[in-house]
Amino acid sequence: GLAAQHLESFKLVRDLTSATLEGDKVGSCEVTFAPKKLKEGSFSTNPKTAGAITLTVQAALFPLAFTGATSEVEMRGGTDVDFSPPFDFMVRALAPMVEKMGVKVTADCQHRGFFPTGGGLVNLFVDGLKGTLKPIVIDKRGHVSKVEAICYATPPSGWLEDEDVSRTEDDFEPWLLEELADRDGPKPKVQVTCEPQQMPEGQKVFKASCDILVHMSGGGVFHASGGPLDGPKGRGSLYEIWGASAEKALASLKKQLKTGAALDEHLLDQLILPATLAEGTSRLLGSKELTLHAQTALYIAEKMVPGVGIKV
Repeated sequence: GLAAQHLESFKLVRDLTSATLEGDKVGSCEVTFAPKKLKEGSFSTNPKTAGAITLTVQAALFPLAFTGATSEVEMRGGTDVDFSPPFDFMVRALAPMVEKMGVKVTADCQHRGFFPTGGGLVNLFVDGLKGTLKPIVIDKRGHVSKVEAICYATPPSGWLEDEDVSRTEDDFEPWLLEELADRDGPKPKVQVTCEPQQMPEGQKVFKASCDILVHMSGGGVFHASGGPLDGPKGRGSLYEIWGASAEKALASLKKQLKTGAALDEHLLDQLILPATLAEGTSRLLGSKELTLHAQTALYIAEKMVPGVGIKV
C-alpha cells in the first residue's frame, strides 16, 4: 500500500491540480484521483519520515511545469536515501535535461536528510512552460568530455579541514581521469569540489558522500553516488570516507559506461514520460536492456498519452 512519501506526492499533485482524492491514507491499496484545473503557487510537503524528496519532485515536476508560471515547494524528508535518486542527481543531472525541454528547475538544499529520520529541507522552484514542451534528443554517446566529483559532508563543526579538502582535490583529479577518460578520446576536464552541508534539522548526524557525474560530448550525463557513509571517527579522516564513497560510485559508473548508452539509465527512465508529452520527436539512446522503471514508463505512456508513438 501507500507509504508516507507516496501519500505526500499524491497530496502535492492534488493541491496543484485542484483534484479530488479518495483513498489517501498510509497503507491504502486503491486511490481515486480526479484532477481539474492546474494552479501555480506556494506548496509544501512533509511525510514526517525519511521519504525521498526527489521522488516527490518526480511526481509533481511536470504538473508544476504545465501551470505556465513559477511555483515554490518547501519539501521535507530525505535528500540522500537508498533506492531513490540523491539530491545531487536531481539538480546536476535531471534539472539540466528538463531545462533543455523548456522547464527551469532550481533547488536549494537547506539541510541534508538521511535514513531513518529524515530531517532534510529543500526549497524547490519551478518556472512553468512559456510555450510547448520541447523534445529532447540524446541519441549519440560521444566521448567523455567532463568529470565532476562533489564531495560533501555534514560535520558537527560546520566546516571542513583544509587538509582533507586539499588532499581530496589533489588526489582525486588524476585518479578519476585515469578511471573514467576514454582511452582513445580527448582528455576530459576533471573538477573536484568539497563542500560542507547542514546536518538534518534538529539532529546531529555526521555523514559524507561522493557523487560523480560524467558528461558526454553527445549531450548525455551519467551519475553515481557512493554514499552517504558515516563520518570519520577517532583518527579517521573525511579524505578516507570520500575515497571509499568514490570507489562505490566508480564501480557503478564504469559498469554503465560499458553499455554504450548515451545517458544514465535512471535519467533515461525519468525522461521517457515527459518526452511523450513534448511536441515533436525525442530520441534517447539507452542500453540494450532497459530497466524495469524504463519499461514501466513506456507501458504507462502508451496507455495514457493519446496518439503517442514509441519505437524501442
